[in-house]
Amino acid sequence: MSTDRDELIELVWDGAVADRVKAGKDPRQVPVVRPKVEALADAILAAGYRKSRTLQSLAELVALAAESAVQTSDTSDTVVLKGGDGLFVNAFGGEVDAETLWRYGNKPFTVIYEPEAP
Repeated sequence: MSTDRDELIELVWDGAVADRVKAGKDPRQVPVVRPKVEALADAILAAGYRKSRTLQSLAELVALAAESAVQTSDTSDTVVLKGGDGLFVNAFGGEVDAETLWRYGNKPFTVIYEPEAP
């Protein structure tokens, strides 16, 4: 299983190689040094970047802590907040339970905020 660091290294590496190939250069002669790419990935992670978590099931949605915020993937990019009572509230004050949100919301849902564990 790859780590966030591994994924980031591959993205940076692939981007660097792709740019040079588009410029007509032979990808085997790309002057990108792997340790530099790894150092860049480490710096990005150290600065606080974290890949957004995507919810894959109703159980994950239900398990979110109160005060978590989730963004749906519809054209309105609806953001809902989970209240202490387990209901999700949208910007207009409408409330819905997790099962209804999962059934009718456009997936995938992206977790955009989770409170830190105590």
